[in-house]
Amino acid sequence: MACDIAVDLANEPFTALCVLKGGYLFFNDLLEKIRRLYRYRVMDLSEEVADEAQQIRVEFIRLKSYENEQSTSNIQVIGIESLESLRGKVCLVC
Repeated sequence: MACDIAVDLANEPFTALCVLKGGYLFFNDLLEKIRRLYRYRVMDLSEEVADEAQQIRVEFIRLKSYENEQSTSNIQVIGIESLESLRGKVCLVC
């Protein structure tokens, strides 16, 4: 999966968004493998392109849709000020 993502993103900077709690271990392993693939690829690139290829921004969020064991039918995002900050950016959600 990491190889497919690295190929699809073609060393483009992106934001990796981890949905806590259950996704953390998977998220960590996946990002480490993507970073490793990026390192192998950028060995042949110029230093400027290599620096850009390494730009992976990491954000952690929690999603809340229940209150007192009742669904609110509204998903609340906790941990990032606004999802608007991700508009127009390449994001990987895990």
